Amino acid sequence: LMRMRLTARDEDQFVYSVTLTNAGKARDADVKNLSLGTRAGTLTDVVASMAGDKVTLTFDPPLRLDRGEDILLLLKGDVRASRKKTIDFEVEEASDITAGRATGSATVQ
Repeated sequence: LMRMRLTARDEDQFVYSVTLTNAGKARDADVKNLSLGTRAGTLTDVVASMAGDKVTLTFDPPLRLDRGEDILLLLKGDVRASRKKTIDFEVEEASDITAGRATGSATVQ
């Protein structure tokens, strides 16, 4: 459904969650079983459906990105909408990505 690249520019980061907004016409159960991951597998919880035009996906455990590292994430889901219902996911604001500075190699709980 979507590809997005996250990059940790200046310092190591933990990414906790990402909220995506569908700028298209699909809503609620038009898209089901949403998750973010890589080709190797799923990294977030699987969310049953959007809440209106939004979905928040939580990394479990948090995704660690070391300084300068980037990752290509794939949004996967089951489309149940007709052709008239468009899908165009985006991160509306920087605050839609919940992240924090990673210190050392400790695991966040």
